[in-house]
Amino acid sequence: MPTTYRSYAEQGAHYFDRPHAALPRGPIGGPVAWRGSELSERDWRIALDAAQLAGFERALAAARATGKPLAELTREDFPLTEPLAADVEGWRRELTTGRGFLLLSGLPMERWGEEEASRFFWGFGLALGWPGAQNPQGDLLGHVVDTGDDRANPLVRLYRTRSDIAYHCDAADVVGLLCIGLGVTLLGACIIEFARTGRGTLSPVDPPRRLVARGLYRYVRNPMYLSITTIVLGEVILTGSLPLAVYWTLWFLGANLFVIGFEEPSLRDRFGASYDEYTRQVGRWMPRLRSGGPPA
Repeated sequence: MPTTYRSYAEQGAHYFDRPHAALPRGPIGGPVAWRGSELSERDWRIALDAAQLAGFERALAAARATGKPLAELTREDFPLTEPLAADVEGWRRELTTGRGFLLLSGLPMERWGEEEASRFFWGFGLALGWPGAQNPQGDLLGHVVDTGDDRANPLVRLYRTRSDIAYHCDAADVVGLLCIGLGVTLLGACIIEFARTGRGTLSPVDPPRRLVARGLYRYVRNPMYLSITTIVLGEVILTGSLPLAVYWTLWFLGANLFVIGFEEPSLRDRFGASYDEYTRQVGRWMPRLRSGGPPA
C-alpha cells in the first residue's frame, strides 16, 4: 500500500470527490473566472532566478543522497529553505485558489538528464500536494513516449500512444459513458418488449403484430429512437467530435421526419382507433404528465 502517494484507484476516487455546499446561482467570480484577453504573461510565467534554482538543486542533492527510489521519497527528503519555500507555497495557493495555472521556466533539463529531472518533478510535486499514480501500471511520472499501446484500450493513457490528445474533461467522459450505457440498456428493453408484447422484431419483414404500448412505450412513443440518440450523444461527449455532433443532429432530424411522414401513418393504417387513442395519451418524444398516469 503506497504511503507517499495515492494509488491509481485512490487518485480516481479523489478526482471525482468534489465537495461543495451548493450549485452556483450566478456567474462564477474570483481569480478562477479569467479570460485569456485579460491575462498578461508576466502574471502566470515564472522565470526562476539564480537563487531559486540553487535552492531547488540543494533539495535535489538532499533527495539524491537518501538513495531512495521515487516512490519512497517524502516531502522531508526534498527540503526547501526560505525564501524558496515561501515562493513555492505562493505558487501552490495560486494553483489551488487562484487562476489555476502557472508556467515555470528556467529549469536546466539538458544538464539534469531524465533521472534527475524525474527526481525534481517528483519532489516538487510533493512540495505542492499529494501525488498519485498516473495509470493502472502504477507509473508515478507520465513520460510522453509511444510504447505501441492501443489507443482504443480505455485503460491506456493516450500519452503512451502516437495519437493526438483532444481537449477533454474526465468528468464529461463519465457522462458520455453513462449516456452510452443508458442508451444500450433502453434499446435492449425496447427489443425485448417488441418480442414479448408485439410478437415481432425490428426487421421490416417481421414487424410487431400487436401495438406495443407497454414498458418504455407507456411513456413515449419512440423510446427506441431516443435510445439510439442517447448512445450517439454519449459518443459525441466522449470524442468531442464536431462531425459526429453534426451527424447526431441530422440523424435526430431525419428520424423525426421519418416518424412523422412514414411510421405514424403506417401504424395508424395497421392499428386504427387503438393507435389514435395511444397517440392522444402518449407523447412522441417527451412524456406527458397526467394525473392518471400513462396507459397500462
